[in-house]
Order: sequence, then C-alpha cells, then structure tokens
Amino acid sequence: MSRDKIKRPDTVYNVDLLKALVCRSSVEWVVIHTNPKCERRAHDGLMAKGILAYLPIECIERSYGASSKKKQGSTYTTKRPMFVRYLFAGIDRDKGQCVDDVLSCDGVEGLVCFSENGSATRVSKADLCEVIDVSHGTFEGEPIPEGFIAVIADLPTGSKLALVKGAWRGIDYTYTGYDRAKQRLDGYIECKSGQIPLSVPVDAVELPALPNHQDDSSDPSGTGESIHQTNGATEAANPAN
Repeated sequence: MSRDKIKRPDTVYNVDLLKALVCRSSVEWVVIHTNPKCERRAHDGLMAKGILAYLPIECIERSYGASSKKKQGSTYTTKRPMFVRYLFAGIDRDKGQCVDDVLSCDGVEGLVCFSENGSATRVSKADLCEVIDVSHGTFEGEPIPEGFIAVIADLPTGSKLALVKGAWRGIDYTYTGYDRAKQRLDGYIECKSGQIPLSVPVDAVELPALPNHQDDSSDPSGTGESIHQTNGATEAANPAN
C-alpha cells in the first residue's frame, strides 16, 4: 500500500496579529532584493537567522490552455510573490541585528536604497500594513475608470508615472510595457544602484496628464486631469504582495 503524499500547507497568517506585530515592534523594516526566483529561499534564510521576514503573496486567476486536459476556458487560481524578487525584512537593533546579517542570507542580492549616503530605505509601518491588507484580500480597491486602461495601453515607452499604492508610493515610475491579460504594467524605478524592474497593477499608478480628447466631464477643474478613486481617496489620475 503506497503512502499518500502529504502536501506542505501554505503559511497562514493572522492578519490582525501580523499588523499588530509590525506596528508595535521596534524593528526597522527594509526592502530586500533577491536573486532571480529566490523570494522563498531568501525569506526562509532570513527567518532561520532570526530576522523577521514578510513575503507578500497574491492570488492570480489563470485559464487552462488548449493543451490541458481540463475544460478549455475554465480557470484555476495560483499564488505568486506580489513583488517579483522583493520582500520585506525587519532589522531588530536591540538584538544586535544589522544590515550585514541580512546581506549574508542565502538568496539575498541586496537592499533597496534611494538615499545619497547609501543607507537602506526604511519602509513605514503604515505602508507595510497596507501591503499586508492587499496580500490577504482585505483591501477593496475602487473600480478602474472607464477608458483608463486604453490610455495606459497607448502610452509611449519611457513615460513617467507616479506610484500611488503600497511600499513604493511616492516613487517615480518609468513605463516600458503593458500586459493586457494580467492588467499589469511593466517598468522600473530608479535608485542609487541603478534601475529596478517592477511590475505593478494598473490601479497602482497615476498619470501626469491624460490626452486632450478625454471627456471634459471627467475633468471638472479644467486642468487635464481625470478623477481616479484609489483606496477610498480621490486622486488625480493622469496608475501591487
């Protein structure tokens, strides 16, 4: 009699407990840049060394292809890192932890840095909690305005956008392409170490200006900006664990 294979269960977080840990602890949260396809390896390496690590996961719905034995057109759900090659680590100075401890972990390529002095960029607790909410499905985004995706798809390569959600909020984003099937943008952000490739959902960016043929009813101020609802707040849309 063959022994049934035991599938390792996915990590289940108590979201409220996780956010309370983030908000009340004294650790400094930084963004880890991993080696290709090493998000889980880096996460496990950090945890094994006693360093808090959080790897945001998102669920993606896929359609079975023609070569699959499943009924064509039916869908399945798969999980993947929300930020390809990135995760978060909490450095506890009170325990003597430092950046070198993080960099020495297997799968870690470096730390994200935007400052001139080369110090790792700190992630605010509020932003990290927002990432946790998005990853665990408690974030309810506003619908994308009609015509917004069409504008995104027609953007020329190299267009400058603003990131308006999550840990990257407030960072300038350079657009390089659009994946219509996934409704995600491809592009990169600039930091001291160079260009960091970043794929984000459509509603995570804000356009600096929409084309003049945009319906004037969406631009009550007459400034060429449309109104884009994001995370319950009204923002100018002129777009994410």
